[in-house]
Amino acid sequence: MAGGDVTLRTLASWWRTLESSATVVARYQRSLDGVRLWNAVQLQGWARFTNFSSVWVALGLRQSYFDDRETGDGTALQHRGRAGVLVSWSSDPRRRLILSFWAQAWGLPGGYYGDSWAQVLVRPLPRLELDIQPSIVLTDGEPRFLSDNSTGHYVLGQLCARSVGVTVRASYSFTPRLTLQTYAQPFVAANHYHDFSTFNAGRTGPGAVISLDGLVAGPAMVLITIASRPLSTSTSCCAGNTTLDRRCSWSIHAHRALRWPRSRRGWTFNPYCALIRQWTSSC
Repeated sequence: MAGGDVTLRTLASWWRTLESSATVVARYQRSLDGVRLWNAVQLQGWARFTNFSSVWVALGLRQSYFDDRETGDGTALQHRGRAGVLVSWSSDPRRRLILSFWAQAWGLPGGYYGDSWAQVLVRPLPRLELDIQPSIVLTDGEPRFLSDNSTGHYVLGQLCARSVGVTVRASYSFTPRLTLQTYAQPFVAANHYHDFSTFNAGRTGPGAVISLDGLVAGPAMVLITIASRPLSTSTSCCAGNTTLDRRCSWSIHAHRALRWPRSRRGWTFNPYCALIRQWTSSC
């Protein structure tokens, strides 16, 4: 892996800013097998204003790359190159009401990816914090791994995914070493696979590569799976910095994919809800 950053920062005021900076970032990474994992450049700009709010903007360009973790057997799946913009804004962090926003949008041949979250942080008391963070993820048009067999025959489908959620958190400090934190994170996610294709890599494992140029339109597997997980709790304690963590979660997952060419569409619906109560104490 190789890379570097070059930053120009100024404390001179201009327009309504107190300070600002500009950064050029470059990253290049290959696996031990010579597969390209990362090759990207990014131009970033940041500024803090006279009201102590701040904004960060970046323009990024990433060459097509390979991911050797998605298939689960070490085979590298190629992803398309992309260009995008990233934006972040935050209000004055010294106030009782703090607003924040972050978003990124990437365009790629035949598809897109975008996600965003916002934050409303309220401190009604010096010891109490209330936090709400809604989020959304949208993506479509990128071939993703679905299944394979031992002979290196892989089935892929373009993924159209939608996810909407919100995190609600409350934190109260009894002492500098004892804090109670409670939060809930309900969200809904829907995954839709379409335009199925196949690729015959000839083998599986590290060194094998799934190239987008070699994809062939073909039937998808019939896959009907319904799974559920009941309520579960856990408690842990760590010496030194003592952490008592009790978790209670529940989820249900359902997946339905119909045989192609009768249908080129398959749907996945994954509702999930978690309720976590946590005590933290430092010794």
